[in-house]
Amino acid sequence: MANHPSSYSIYTNMSIHFIQMIWPVAHDSTNFLCENMYIDKIKTGLRRNGQQQTREALEPTYYDAQAAVAVSNLPKEISRLTTGIFSNQLDGKYSYNVDYAKLGTWGRASDTNQIGEWVVLGSHEYVNNGPTVRDYVNGWGLLYMMPVGCHYNDTDVNVSRNANWTKIFGPWALYFNSQTNGAAAWQDAQNQTLAEQQAWPYSWLTNSTIYQPANQRATVTGKLVITDRLRPGASAAGAWVGLAAPDSGAENATNNWQFQSDSYQYWVRAAADGTFSIPNIQTFSPYGGPATYQLYAYSDGTNQATGEIGEFSTGPFTFASGTTTNFGTLTWNVPHRGATVVWEIGIPNRSAEEFRHGEEFAKPALWWNFINEFTNPLEYNVADRNWSNALNYCHSVDNMASSPWKWHLNFNLPSVKPGTYWLNIAYATAASHQIIRVNSDSTYVTNFVPDNTHTGASTYYRQGIHAKYTIAHIAIPSSSLVVGTNTITLDHEVHGDHVFAHFMYDYLDLETPLGTAPDAPTGLTADSFKLPERSISP
Repeated sequence: MANHPSSYSIYTNMSIHFIQMIWPVAHDSTNFLCENMYIDKIKTGLRRNGQQQTREALEPTYYDAQAAVAVSNLPKEISRLTTGIFSNQLDGKYSYNVDYAKLGTWGRASDTNQIGEWVVLGSHEYVNNGPTVRDYVNGWGLLYMMPVGCHYNDTDVNVSRNANWTKIFGPWALYFNSQTNGAAAWQDAQNQTLAEQQAWPYSWLTNSTIYQPANQRATVTGKLVITDRLRPGASAAGAWVGLAAPDSGAENATNNWQFQSDSYQYWVRAAADGTFSIPNIQTFSPYGGPATYQLYAYSDGTNQATGEIGEFSTGPFTFASGTTTNFGTLTWNVPHRGATVVWEIGIPNRSAEEFRHGEEFAKPALWWNFINEFTNPLEYNVADRNWSNALNYCHSVDNMASSPWKWHLNFNLPSVKPGTYWLNIAYATAASHQIIRVNSDSTYVTNFVPDNTHTGASTYYRQGIHAKYTIAHIAIPSSSLVVGTNTITLDHEVHGDHVFAHFMYDYLDLETPLGTAPDAPTGLTADSFKLPERSISP
């Protein structure tokens, strides 16, 4: 529990950067008690018997970890192993970063000793920054649990000096089991996680003034429907639906749910038909009095038809203790600035995982080989739709050249419609100025900072696949385009910081002008959706 009484007003504002549990794994001089890690099936940089390992596999031994050495021009958290079966390979804690909301348990287990040790979560309500919060959970003999972390653009808990504030971070469990092998212990830990989730909120935690019991908590139900006039296959199946504090109306706003750390959030996945039920909602605020929530939803689909950029929002709401509120059908009419889609790149899933190397982002120093794999400038023909191989998961600058890495998006227009075309870029993370050129520097140039006030995060340097999500809508006058071959160049600001500057793109599209109607979103209502209103012109 963290507490900030209003009597603390004599001090400055309170800021908590991290709340971490770091659990050392038992070992002798050679081996860890539990030799296998179990997190997920993401690939690491380690190879064994010629096969790239996942994060459900054997780890380096304690002796191997101690004998590892630092590597020049790499973060200190990445080391080169010099002994054992992984000798001369790179590893480190950044290889084990995850979306916390997608995991209920992680840990280690032993085939030899037939035991396991696990972090088990009954709920994610207290974790900062909602379902896309990202941080690491493992690292050479340590188990981590971070209900508050600040990597990957995640934000501090900030409380005003005059505020009266109390929040419980947890509880979570350290779970130890004994099974015939590591895989069986991993399955048992997952079963225990389901049991903990069903028992939440815990009846044994009886301080009802700061942790409401089950019979005093609220429930919200409803059905989300997504309609998209340019993508008729849109579906709310598997969409994230959640409750968090109201914000000012854009994904990049500083009080958007992506950046909230001081209050509770409640998120679930919608069913195949879009129905959802959010249980166990605390009805009072950590600041005292009733909690006020906004309902949010976004779709991180597995293909272009089911994924959507932007998000839905409605509210604000308060809920009475012990009640169930049925919102009925909530329709998200996805707005578009244009009339038709000329082309699309990527999948709207708030991640860069669909691009080249997107499945092995956790591999240390992956960027060392970019210069051998890609040309500078990179030439991409959008009609080929082969972004999974031809476009890198990260638009970086490291080891590419002495100047930023240009990406040319080449496409053909059979005709040019008068008016304003819209280039829409959804960023999985952004840590540089973006420069957009159309056909030539003298025809169209715009230089802007993607609207994410928490840029940076060193996401690819810390071996991540996304940080915070934001969208830019770039207005392109039809006079800058020609019938036939066109090229849009994505570029970085020219600067000296080539270590951390990068973009990870989630999704890009180009839309044609709306015709005689104003070039603005249509069919919008104040409480039915939310999309950044930033438009960028040269």
